[in-house]
Amino acid sequence: MATSTSGPAPTLLPDGLLDTAVTWLVRLESGAATQAEHSACAAWRQADPLHERAWQQVRAIDDSLRLPGSLPAHLAYRTLHAASDARQQSTSRRRALKLLGLGALGLAVGAAIAPQAPWLLRETHTSAVGQRRQWLLSDGTRLQLNTDSAVEVVFSPRQRLIILQRGEIHIDTGADKASLLGRRKFYVQTAQAQLEALGTRFTVRQDADTTTLHVIQDAVAVHRPAEGATDGTIVRAGETMRIASGGAHAVQAIAPALDPSAWAEGVLVAKQMRLDAFVAELARYRHGRLDCDPAVAGLLVSGVFQLAHVDPARHALEALSRSLPIRVRSAGDDSLRVSPR
Repeated sequence: MATSTSGPAPTLLPDGLLDTAVTWLVRLESGAATQAEHSACAAWRQADPLHERAWQQVRAIDDSLRLPGSLPAHLAYRTLHAASDARQQSTSRRRALKLLGLGALGLAVGAAIAPQAPWLLRETHTSAVGQRRQWLLSDGTRLQLNTDSAVEVVFSPRQRLIILQRGEIHIDTGADKASLLGRRKFYVQTAQAQLEALGTRFTVRQDADTTTLHVIQDAVAVHRPAEGATDGTIVRAGETMRIASGGAHAVQAIAPALDPSAWAEGVLVAKQMRLDAFVAELARYRHGRLDCDPAVAGLLVSGVFQLAHVDPARHALEALSRSLPIRVRSAGDDSLRVSPR
């Protein structure tokens, strides 16, 4: 009778242990891991022989699949999210290993540490004159652009950044559930300040010399280059701040005559707004020239005006001409002029 000479079957790794090893691997090779995180991973590996086995198993798969060169950053970003989703939806270690077996994690880590691509996502979004557009970003953030606006979205392992290059945006920050390093800080960068979202909805407008911040929900912290850190200003729900470049009063609370966030709902809401200022606001939504005669510039405008029309400026001004002593004159080059009736 034959006698088996093989040893006992190796102990199966507990459910979830490989997932933990995967998480540590991504953290340490993301290019942004701190010394404290390296020490914490070492302590976790030393705490139990099974931890070390899980680490070595994941490490071996990753090493065997690593390819020379780098992967485009956007593909690395999607791959990391896929690995995270798999861990959230299933406790099966085989699911995590299957992702590794396909080479996804090995490629993603290789891209994450590539010197020329330290971010996980970098993309540009724009809107044309008269156009409003909306995107759902990969972290769950809803980004809306007002007329003639442009932003650059830069997501790294440590933070989420929106660079407002021109125009106006509405932000509803996402929960960032798919991030392997926990919820990352969220910033909007303008020419005058860096704005840190504290779990919030808000609008930001970039004009020539100022940034206007309006907070709809929760709060936003204002950081300015002159200070190199927060200047102590926290803008809370319902508040509007104008931020200029430098000076003792660079951050000032204002009571705008135009609702700063109504455009995101497709309307302009004016409250006792000077006609010349209202005409200047309407000019942002059309290509043709739009002027206001000084004789009627001081008239006050109140009302709700729709932006969905083909030419919202003409539509709004023609509506106003029925209640104010003004008339709207057209020129052949698509120009409009508001003058006394």
